[in-house]
Amino acid sequence: MGSQFIVFGGTTPTDIVTWTGITDNSWFTDGNWNPGLPVSSSHVTIDLVSATVAISGSAAECATLTLGDGTNATQLTIGSGGSLDVYETSGTPLVVENNATLIINTSTNPAIDFSPPSGNTYNSARTNFMAGSEVQYLDTEVQVDNYSDLVISSTDGTAGTGTVDVGGDLTVSASFTASNSITLSGINSAYNHTAGTVDYSSALTVNGLQFNLSGGTIDGTVVINVPNISVNGGDFDNSSSLVTLGGSSSQSLNATTDPDFYDLTINKAANNLTLSGATSVSGTLTLTQGMINTSSGLLKLASGTTGSTSSHINGPLAISGSASKTFPIGKNGLYRPVTVTGTSGITQFELFNVNPNGSAGSGLAVISSLRYWQGSGSISSGSITLPYDTDDGVSVTGDLRVAHSTTGAGGSYSSEGPSGGGSGIPGTLTSDVALSSLGHFTLGSVTTDNSLPVSLTSFTANVEFSKIILNWQTESEIDNQGFNIYRTVKDKDNWSKANANMIPGQGNTSEKTTYEFVDRSVLAGQTYEYMLESVSYAGVRVQEKVVEVTVEVPTDYALLGNYPNPFNPSTQIGFRLPDQKDVTIKIYGIQGNLVKDLALNQTYDAGEHYITWDGTDSRGQSVASGLYVYLISAGNFNQTAKMLLVK
Repeated sequence: MGSQFIVFGGTTPTDIVTWTGITDNSWFTDGNWNPGLPVSSSHVTIDLVSATVAISGSAAECATLTLGDGTNATQLTIGSGGSLDVYETSGTPLVVENNATLIINTSTNPAIDFSPPSGNTYNSARTNFMAGSEVQYLDTEVQVDNYSDLVISSTDGTAGTGTVDVGGDLTVSASFTASNSITLSGINSAYNHTAGTVDYSSALTVNGLQFNLSGGTIDGTVVINVPNISVNGGDFDNSSSLVTLGGSSSQSLNATTDPDFYDLTINKAANNLTLSGATSVSGTLTLTQGMINTSSGLLKLASGTTGSTSSHINGPLAISGSASKTFPIGKNGLYRPVTVTGTSGITQFELFNVNPNGSAGSGLAVISSLRYWQGSGSISSGSITLPYDTDDGVSVTGDLRVAHSTTGAGGSYSSEGPSGGGSGIPGTLTSDVALSSLGHFTLGSVTTDNSLPVSLTSFTANVEFSKIILNWQTESEIDNQGFNIYRTVKDKDNWSKANANMIPGQGNTSEKTTYEFVDRSVLAGQTYEYMLESVSYAGVRVQEKVVEVTVEVPTDYALLGNYPNPFNPSTQIGFRLPDQKDVTIKIYGIQGNLVKDLALNQTYDAGEHYITWDGTDSRGQSVASGLYVYLISAGNFNQTAKMLLVK
């Protein structure tokens, strides 16, 4: 067999140089190369198993360099006083393969020069860091480029124009200022910060799977879009630090220490953040979109903030200081913030959407059975402001009062004002009796005109091809006359009542009650919204909840049989269509004689349908008992089944 040569762009075989490592690990030892020491025209390959090559004290040169073969672990270190001059001016002359590691541990800047001999320039367009490769900067500036795994242990910051893009993992263990933005872009990327104070003045954006902080301090602008955040040391508590938790996946912040953010923004395209461990914000918390679940980790703020229905604290919240404090809290999607004045030190509040099971005491005729707030901390000559809405069963706002118990959720509640009640629905109530203690708060009324009626625990929709089944459950009901169901096609906002008669409620009960309503007038492929309305005996109508459901389109033709079978005097024949078709259904006697055309080329939309046979023939005469066969035809679909009429 003749010799085979690899040719680069017209070069001769003498331009190909491979690493043998026979003598030592120095690039500059002639005996380590085949056929000899690389020069500016050499196309160099280092792919020997476990090869460890070092450049130090001088500039190494080559036309191109391929480090690794995609399988073997290889390593090239540019050490003290060393550098690498790459002479090829087209394509990507520097390739670092999977499992290969390039270590830059020299003060020469840049350590890799793509414009020798006269220039001194790094060019990211001339590199290809393959997936699974790693570049370590132990000294000199991190060059703007597209990396796979990147390790920064240098204090010299970043250099170049544009963004440092990391498709794999980024590990940081040194103090520096990043003058360029850094983005982790891989779907499985992880950020690991073990030591050092880093100022991401041009922003760090972390996408992928994991963010790990085990030491050091993170400053600057940081956006974390990963589902898993782990803090086991270190903090974000520099006065110029702004961290945004975003993305569309559910996020979990797991902490063995008490992580301290300075400014923190929650801005999630979807889903929420869950804290597993105490977390502090010493600057400002901004709630833009998404909830913070704090049932497994208390959130502590240096000052109050505002929230919304789409972004608030779901669970307990603690706020320090002595100024007026607004707690943007809610529970299970219901937003009910409270504001308190006159407190000192740490104050904590949480909303509970359950019946406090307390009693109306001084100045009250009735208290809410829907929800209450629990507060703790010191207060002197203070006040509290509670919100209310239509789903609180409020009809006469002037009779509303702040109800306060100092003996537990199930204790006696007394009125803390205001004497004039509330105004408008929705609205707020602010106590006008100076508070000297916190405890439990809920809505109260000086008359029974405010029924504060239904405590709804669930409202769900389950779909079948021909019907939508609505189920709901109440925890308790007060003066509840019943329910109505309203329906609209999504985005049409054309609500109409789906039930002909009011669905009776339980009046007054502290027991759980379940309800069901079936809507059969639906079309396949359509998306509907259903609104549940409760109605009190006093005529108060409360829009309890809205659910959305899409009716599926069948994927195949099907004859569903008839029910009942046997039957007398009538039965229903069911069938499914994946698209609109003309349908014919014929009834035959057991001898094959045609009894009746039940449907003759009748057009039906896609979906599930039922048609009734009343046991008569084509002349309207009742037929005799016996076995009958029915045939359905829809396009190319034909199927028969049997049914038995018994008189």
